[in-house]
Amino acid sequence: MTVAEWIKTIFTILFSGAFFGFIQFLITRKDNKDDSLKKLKEEFDKGLDEREKTGKNRYDEHKNAIQAIKLQHQEDYQKLNEAIKQLTENDTKIAALIEDNQTTTGVIASGVVGMIHNTIIHSTQPIVDRGCVTYGELNTLDSLYTPYAKLGGNGDCQRRYNDIAKLPKVSDEEAIKRDKELAVKKQKELQEAIGA
Repeated sequence: MTVAEWIKTIFTILFSGAFFGFIQFLITRKDNKDDSLKKLKEEFDKGLDEREKTGKNRYDEHKNAIQAIKLQHQEDYQKLNEAIKQLTENDTKIAALIEDNQTTTGVIASGVVGMIHNTIIHSTQPIVDRGCVTYGELNTLDSLYTPYAKLGGNGDCQRRYNDIAKLPKVSDEEAIKRDKELAVKKQKELQEAIGA
Protein backbone atom coordinates (compact mmCIF):
# COMPACT_ATOMS: atom_id res chain seq x y z
CA MET A 1 0.00 0.00 0.00
CA THR A 2 1.31 3.40 -0.88
CA VAL A 3 1.41 6.46 1.32
CA ALA A 4 -1.45 8.03 -0.58
CA GLU A 5 -3.60 4.96 -0.10
CA TRP A 6 -2.82 5.00 3.64
CA ILE A 7 -3.78 8.64 3.94
CA LYS A 8 -7.00 8.02 1.96
CA THR A 9 -7.90 5.09 4.27
CA ILE A 10 -7.24 7.16 7.41
CA PHE A 11 -9.43 10.05 6.13
CA THR A 12 -12.19 7.64 5.21
CA ILE A 13 -12.17 6.19 8.75
CA LEU A 14 -11.98 9.59 10.43
CA PHE A 15 -14.78 11.21 8.48
CA SER A 16 -17.15 8.26 8.38
CA GLY A 17 -20.17 8.10 10.64
CA ALA A 18 -18.84 4.97 12.33
CA PHE A 19 -15.90 6.83 13.84
CA PHE A 20 -18.08 9.59 15.26
CA GLY A 21 -20.56 6.98 16.47
CA PHE A 22 -17.77 5.20 18.34
CA ILE A 23 -16.65 8.49 19.94
CA GLN A 24 -20.26 9.20 20.94
CA PHE A 25 -20.50 5.68 22.44
CA LEU A 26 -17.40 6.30 24.57
CA ILE A 27 -18.73 9.66 25.82
CA THR A 28 -22.14 8.14 26.66
CA ARG A 29 -20.50 5.24 28.44
CA LYS A 30 -18.43 7.64 30.57
CA ASP A 31 -21.53 9.70 31.41
CA ASN A 32 -23.39 6.52 32.43
CA LYS A 33 -20.52 5.52 34.69
CA ASP A 34 -20.50 8.98 36.26
CA ASP A 35 -24.27 8.76 36.83
CA SER A 36 -23.89 5.27 38.37
CA LEU A 37 -21.18 6.51 40.70
CA LYS A 38 -23.30 9.51 41.68
CA LYS A 39 -26.31 7.26 42.46
CA LEU A 40 -24.09 4.88 44.41
CA LYS A 41 -22.67 7.79 46.46
CA GLU A 42 -26.18 9.08 47.18
CA GLU A 43 -27.32 5.63 48.33
CA PHE A 44 -24.20 5.27 50.47
CA ASP A 45 -24.71 8.69 52.09
CA LYS A 46 -28.39 7.89 52.73
CA GLY A 47 -27.48 4.52 54.30
CA LEU A 48 -24.79 6.18 56.39
CA ASP A 49 -27.28 8.77 57.72
CA GLU A 50 -29.76 6.01 58.59
CA ARG A 51 -27.10 3.99 60.39
CA GLU A 52 -25.98 7.06 62.30
CA LYS A 53 -29.54 7.76 63.47
CA THR A 54 -30.09 4.10 64.38
CA GLY A 55 -26.77 4.00 66.24
CA LYS A 56 -27.60 7.14 68.22
CA ASN A 57 -31.03 5.75 69.14
CA ARG A 58 -29.49 2.46 70.30
CA TYR A 59 -26.82 4.33 72.24
CA ASP A 60 -29.49 6.38 74.04
CA GLU A 61 -31.52 3.21 74.77
CA HIS A 62 -28.50 1.40 76.18
CA LYS A 63 -27.43 4.41 78.21
CA ASN A 64 -30.86 4.71 79.79
CA ALA A 65 -31.05 0.97 80.49
CA ILE A 66 -27.60 1.00 82.13
CA GLN A 67 -28.55 3.93 84.33
CA ALA A 68 -31.77 2.18 85.38
CA ILE A 69 -29.89 -1.04 86.17
CA LYS A 70 -27.25 0.86 88.13
CA LEU A 71 -29.85 2.52 90.32
CA GLN A 72 -31.88 -0.64 90.70
CA HIS A 73 -28.98 -2.88 91.71
CA GLN A 74 -26.77 -0.64 93.80
CA GLU A 75 -27.08 -2.93 96.83
CA ASP A 76 -26.02 -5.94 94.71
CA TYR A 77 -23.09 -3.88 93.47
CA GLN A 78 -21.91 -3.27 97.03
CA LYS A 79 -22.26 -6.99 97.85
CA LEU A 80 -20.23 -7.82 94.78
CA ASN A 81 -17.49 -5.45 95.89
CA GLU A 82 -17.38 -7.18 99.28
CA ALA A 83 -17.15 -10.58 97.59
CA ILE A 84 -14.31 -9.33 95.37
CA LYS A 85 -12.49 -8.01 98.41
CA GLN A 86 -12.85 -11.41 100.13
CA LEU A 87 -11.65 -13.23 97.00
CA THR A 88 -8.64 -10.92 96.78
CA GLU A 89 -7.72 -11.73 100.38
CA ASN A 90 -8.11 -15.44 99.65
CA ASP A 91 -5.97 -15.09 96.50
CA THR A 92 -3.24 -13.45 98.58
CA LYS A 93 -3.29 -16.37 101.02
CA ILE A 94 -3.24 -18.90 98.18
CA ALA A 95 -0.37 -17.05 96.48
CA ALA A 96 1.63 -17.22 99.72
CA LEU A 97 0.94 -20.96 100.00
CA ILE A 98 1.98 -21.49 96.38
CA GLU A 99 5.18 -19.52 96.95
CA ASP A 100 5.99 -21.61 100.03
CA ASN A 101 5.26 -24.77 98.03
CA GLN A 102 7.50 -23.60 95.20
CA THR A 103 10.29 -22.87 97.64
CA THR A 104 9.91 -26.33 99.17
CA THR A 105 9.75 -27.91 95.73
CA GLY A 106 12.89 -26.00 94.71
CA VAL A 107 14.75 -27.25 97.77
CA ILE A 108 13.63 -30.82 97.11
CA ALA A 109 14.61 -30.52 93.43
CA SER A 110 18.06 -29.23 94.44
CA GLY A 111 18.49 -32.17 96.77
CA VAL A 112 17.41 -34.63 94.08
CA VAL A 113 19.83 -33.04 91.60
CA GLY A 114 22.63 -33.43 94.14
CA MET A 115 21.79 -37.09 94.77
CA ILE A 116 21.56 -37.88 91.07
CA HIS A 117 24.84 -36.04 90.45
CA ASN A 118 26.55 -38.07 93.13
CA THR A 119 25.06 -41.31 91.79
CA ILE A 120 26.13 -40.56 88.21
CA ILE A 121 29.69 -39.62 89.13
CA HIS A 122 30.26 -42.57 91.48
CA SER A 123 28.48 -45.20 89.37
CA THR A 124 30.32 -44.19 86.20
CA GLN A 125 33.83 -44.06 87.60
CA PRO A 126 34.33 -47.85 87.22
CA ILE A 127 33.09 -47.56 83.62
CA VAL A 128 35.58 -44.78 82.92
CA ASP A 129 38.38 -46.81 84.54
CA ARG A 130 37.41 -49.88 82.50
CA GLY A 131 37.34 -47.88 79.23
CA CYS A 132 34.18 -49.51 77.82
CA VAL A 133 30.47 -49.60 78.59
CA THR A 134 27.66 -52.15 78.30
CA TYR A 135 24.30 -51.27 76.78
CA GLY A 136 22.64 -51.95 80.14
CA GLU A 137 24.96 -49.48 81.88
CA LEU A 138 24.32 -46.92 79.15
CA ASN A 139 20.53 -47.32 79.58
CA THR A 140 20.85 -46.94 83.35
CA LEU A 141 22.99 -43.83 82.90
CA ASP A 142 20.43 -42.42 80.47
CA SER A 143 17.60 -43.00 82.98
CA LEU A 144 19.60 -41.05 85.58
CA TYR A 145 20.85 -38.27 83.30
CA THR A 146 17.49 -37.39 81.68
CA PRO A 147 15.75 -36.21 84.90
CA TYR A 148 19.02 -34.69 86.11
CA ALA A 149 19.18 -32.49 83.00
CA LYS A 150 15.47 -31.59 83.24
CA LEU A 151 15.95 -30.47 86.84
CA GLY A 152 18.75 -28.13 85.74
CA GLY A 153 21.83 -30.17 86.63
CA ASN A 154 25.22 -28.69 85.76
CA GLY A 155 27.65 -29.65 83.00
CA ASP A 156 29.80 -32.10 85.04
CA CYS A 157 27.41 -34.97 84.53
CA GLN A 158 26.73 -33.96 80.95
CA ARG A 159 30.45 -34.22 80.15
CA ARG A 160 30.62 -37.57 81.96
CA TYR A 161 27.51 -38.79 80.10
CA ASN A 162 28.91 -37.69 76.72
CA ASP A 163 32.33 -39.26 77.43
CA ILE A 164 30.77 -42.59 78.41
CA ALA A 165 28.46 -42.57 75.38
CA LYS A 166 31.59 -42.39 73.18
CA LEU A 167 33.22 -45.42 74.83
CA PRO A 168 33.23 -48.75 73.00
CA LYS A 169 30.14 -50.88 73.70
CA VAL A 170 30.85 -54.40 75.03
CA SER A 171 28.85 -57.35 76.31
CA ASP A 172 28.22 -57.92 80.01
CA GLU A 173 30.67 -60.85 79.98
CA GLU A 174 33.41 -58.72 78.43
CA ALA A 175 32.80 -55.97 81.01
CA ILE A 176 33.06 -58.49 83.88
CA LYS A 177 36.28 -59.87 82.40
CA ARG A 178 37.81 -56.38 82.12
CA ASP A 179 36.66 -55.48 85.65
CA LYS A 180 38.44 -58.58 87.02
CA GLU A 181 41.61 -57.72 85.09
CA LEU A 182 41.43 -54.15 86.41
CA ALA A 183 40.92 -55.39 89.99
CA VAL A 184 43.97 -57.69 89.70
CA LYS A 185 46.03 -54.81 88.32
CA LYS A 186 44.96 -52.47 91.17
CA GLN A 187 45.69 -55.20 93.73
CA LYS A 188 49.23 -55.57 92.35
CA GLU A 189 49.77 -51.81 92.39
CA LEU A 190 48.53 -51.65 95.99
CA GLN A 191 50.82 -54.49 97.06
CA GLU A 192 53.77 -52.85 95.31
CA ALA A 193 52.98 -49.55 97.02
CA ILE A 194 52.72 -51.21 100.44
CA GLY A 195 55.83 -53.35 99.87
CA ALA A 196 57.92 -50.52 98.55
